[in-house]
Amino acid sequence: MIIRTRALRVFSFVFSDGPVSLLETGLFVFLKGIEMLAVRAKFKVVSVTAHEGGVSSVKLQPVTNGSDENKEFFKYTPYGSIEMGTINTSAASRFVPGGEVYVDFTTIKKE
Repeated sequence: MIIRTRALRVFSFVFSDGPVSLLETGLFVFLKGIEMLAVRAKFKVVSVTAHEGGVSSVKLQPVTNGSDENKEFFKYTPYGSIEMGTINTSAASRFVPGGEVYVDFTTIKKE
């Protein structure tokens, strides 16, 4: 149940007690009484490298151009990088060099 928010985007999630819609503002959202701070960024996949032992590394950088949406994201996230490793080959295959992904950062206020 959403208590209070200004909606910009709608996401649907399924919890153990059924589906719930989350309205994201980029500021505060309230979901089932939990206060969360959500920030969305848009990143470009720079590289995906397979290593020995089934590990893959993925490098991401913020988008800079290519569309009006990318220019808008660039205003708020002009620089940075994310590098992560995974042993999940299915997850690694979802990242394609040159592709773009949304990255959501959500802080949950501890009770």
